[in-house]
Amino acid sequence: MNYLFVIPKGVSTAQCFNSFLIGIAYVSASLKQAGHSVFTINLEFHPEGVSQALKEIILSHHVDAVCTGGLSYDCNKIKEVIDTAREINPRVMTIVGGGIISADPIPAMRVLDADIGIIGEGEVTMREWRTHWTMDCRMVTYQD
Repeated sequence: MNYLFVIPKGVSTAQCFNSFLIGIAYVSASLKQAGHSVFTINLEFHPEGVSQALKEIILSHHVDAVCTGGLSYDCNKIKEVIDTAREINPRVMTIVGGGIISADPIPAMRVLDADIGIIGEGEVTMREWRTHWTMDCRMVTYQD
């Protein structure tokens, strides 16, 4: 399974400050350490736009799951990543984490329409979940 971790363009910005989503780095590194195929993209550095940047990487690396996240403030940007990924490949699994899911998972999952929402420590949950998943699942999962 090939994972793509996406940092949406302009997440959690306040004037000239762009926040790096450290959770995405933790989860990505954890899966890489466990031997999984992981690719990353920070859309902040892709002036060609979300659609073109995602299309290139999803198709060239045969991505099975697009993982992203952020805070509630970033909802529209996260939704754009999810919707764009599905336009490129309707069978791609979409996974969201971060404060937007942990703070209020049920409305966030309804709005984002992601396949999976990870609450809490994603670097632990993703490694454990990876051994038990099916492409047909739609759930919110969490680490106790």
